[in-house]
Amino acid sequence: MNKTYVVVPLYLSGKGKKIWESGDVVSPSDFDGNFEKLIQGGYIKQIEKEETKKESDLEPLFVVEREGEQVEIFTVKDIHKPEIVALLTEKGVEFDESDRKADLWELLVK
Repeated sequence: MNKTYVVVPLYLSGKGKKIWESGDVVSPSDFDGNFEKLIQGGYIKQIEKEETKKESDLEPLFVVEREGEQVEIFTVKDIHKPEIVALLTEKGVEFDESDRKADLWELLVK
């Protein structure tokens, strides 16, 4: 198993103005020398996974129940706003339900 990293916020700018999305698998070479600061700031999360870079190899960030089935959540695209609200409430995080989905996601993944 190699050390691998995944983007946490909705979007993150990388080397050469590349825009990475939440859940994207990245490496230190994808950024201009500030990688450790991004990890310390919570923008990038270290994960353990096999050498392949397929999403199916990643651990989900969350698992929610939708229509009686367990759904794995890897990125903000995989989750609905009411599910984010429920998870934030479960965690006891204060939030404004009228906030945008992206803002609520940021609170959830911190």
